Amino acid sequence: MTDDEIAAEYWCHDNLHTPKQIVLADDVRLFPSADPEGNGSGAFVGLDKDGLMGATYTGGRELADAEFEQMGWLKTHHGAPPVLQFEDRNGTKYAVFPACDPEHNGPGAVFGRDGDEAFRFQTHSIPESDNAPVQG
Repeated sequence: MTDDEIAAEYWCHDNLHTPKQIVLADDVRLFPSADPEGNGSGAFVGLDKDGLMGATYTGGRELADAEFEQMGWLKTHHGAPPVLQFEDRNGTKYAVFPACDPEHNGPGAVFGRDGDEAFRFQTHSIPESDNAPVQG
């Protein structure tokens, strides 16, 4: 994310932590937040920018109990964060989900922008027609 994009979300910018965002076609951008209210930036777990380049968003789901256990996280009153699912041209599947911080100390949330319109990502926030490859 750029400094301007961080400021647009009213987040404090920490030079040690500039969250990576996922850019889909048609200017749809997804970014991690520390919590579902968007109170600060988070981090994506499983986001390998080079691996996702050109991969197609195939859908979303909630983080499973086994994944909570694997991360060492406890469920909060916010519920399970979304898992973003992608597949590349070779059929490799990727699962990306938000953490509350770069150290992955707990679950986070996903927010997005479609042009200038902001939205909180839910598992079915992006219509099938927008399932486009990840851009650079």
